[in-house]
Amino acid sequence: MKPRVEGYSIKTWTMQQWICSNGYTQSHIAKLLGLSTEEFTKKLYEHEKFNEYQVCMLIELMKAQDAFKVLYFPTMKMRRRIYKEVFG
Repeated sequence: MKPRVEGYSIKTWTMQQWICSNGYTQSHIAKLLGLSTEEFTKKLYEHEKFNEYQVCMLIELMKAQDAFKVLYFPTMKMRRRIYKEVFG
Protein backbone atom coordinates (compact mmCIF):
# COMPACT_ATOMS: atom_id res chain seq x y z
CA MET A 1 0.00 0.00 0.00
CA LYS A 2 1.35 3.43 -0.96
CA PRO A 3 1.79 5.91 1.89
CA ARG A 4 -0.62 8.83 1.74
CA VAL A 5 1.00 12.21 1.17
CA GLU A 6 -0.32 14.85 3.57
CA GLY A 7 0.23 17.70 1.14
CA TYR A 8 2.64 19.18 -1.34
CA SER A 9 4.86 22.21 -1.25
CA ILE A 10 5.11 24.50 -4.24
CA LYS A 11 8.10 25.54 -6.31
CA THR A 12 8.27 29.21 -5.42
CA TRP A 13 9.89 30.62 -8.56
CA THR A 14 7.73 28.56 -10.94
CA MET A 15 4.57 29.61 -9.10
CA GLN A 16 5.59 33.28 -9.16
CA GLN A 17 6.19 33.08 -12.91
CA TRP A 18 2.77 31.50 -13.46
CA ILE A 19 1.01 34.09 -11.29
CA CYS A 20 2.60 37.00 -13.18
CA SER A 21 2.20 35.58 -16.67
CA ASN A 22 -1.48 34.80 -16.10
CA GLY A 23 -2.51 38.16 -14.66
CA TYR A 24 -3.04 37.12 -11.05
CA THR A 25 -1.60 38.40 -7.80
CA GLN A 26 -0.58 36.52 -4.69
CA SER A 27 -3.66 38.03 -3.02
CA HIS A 28 -5.97 36.49 -5.65
CA ILE A 29 -4.41 33.06 -5.26
CA ALA A 30 -4.38 33.28 -1.45
CA LYS A 31 -8.09 34.14 -1.37
CA LEU A 32 -8.89 31.24 -3.71
CA LEU A 33 -7.03 28.88 -1.36
CA GLY A 34 -8.73 30.25 1.76
CA LEU A 35 -5.53 31.83 3.08
CA SER A 36 -4.48 35.34 3.93
CA THR A 37 -1.84 36.82 1.65
CA GLU A 38 0.67 36.54 4.51
CA GLU A 39 -0.13 32.86 5.08
CA PHE A 40 0.16 32.10 1.37
CA THR A 41 3.48 33.93 1.08
CA LYS A 42 4.84 32.15 4.17
CA LYS A 43 3.82 28.72 2.82
CA LEU A 44 5.30 29.54 -0.55
CA TYR A 45 8.66 30.87 0.61
CA GLU A 46 9.16 28.47 3.53
CA HIS A 47 8.13 25.47 1.42
CA GLU A 48 5.31 24.49 3.78
CA LYS A 49 2.81 21.95 2.53
CA PHE A 50 -0.50 22.94 1.01
CA ASN A 51 -3.41 20.67 1.95
CA GLU A 52 -5.51 18.56 -0.40
CA TYR A 53 -8.22 21.21 -0.85
CA GLN A 54 -5.63 23.88 -1.70
CA VAL A 55 -3.85 21.63 -4.20
CA CYS A 56 -7.18 20.76 -5.84
CA MET A 57 -8.05 24.45 -6.15
CA LEU A 58 -4.69 25.15 -7.77
CA ILE A 59 -5.22 22.31 -10.24
CA GLU A 60 -8.68 23.64 -11.08
CA LEU A 61 -7.35 27.18 -11.61
CA MET A 62 -4.08 26.34 -13.36
CA LYS A 63 -5.19 23.16 -15.11
CA ALA A 64 -3.28 19.93 -14.61
CA GLN A 65 -0.27 20.55 -16.88
CA ASP A 66 0.71 23.86 -15.25
CA ALA A 67 -0.16 22.67 -11.74
CA PHE A 68 2.10 19.66 -12.21
CA LYS A 69 4.98 22.03 -13.00
CA VAL A 70 4.60 24.00 -9.75
CA LEU A 71 4.09 21.08 -7.37
CA TYR A 72 7.16 19.77 -5.56
CA PHE A 73 7.22 15.98 -5.29
CA PRO A 74 9.35 14.32 -2.59
CA THR A 75 11.06 11.97 -5.06
CA MET A 76 11.62 11.82 -8.80
CA LYS A 77 10.15 8.32 -8.78
CA MET A 78 6.89 9.69 -7.33
CA ARG A 79 6.88 12.56 -9.84
CA ARG A 80 7.28 10.14 -12.77
CA ARG A 81 4.60 7.76 -11.43
CA ILE A 82 2.04 10.55 -10.97
CA TYR A 83 2.88 12.05 -14.36
CA LYS A 84 2.32 8.68 -16.01
CA GLU A 85 -0.98 8.14 -14.13
CA VAL A 86 -2.33 11.59 -15.01
CA PHE A 87 -1.00 12.22 -18.50
CA GLY A 88 -0.42 8.69 -19.73
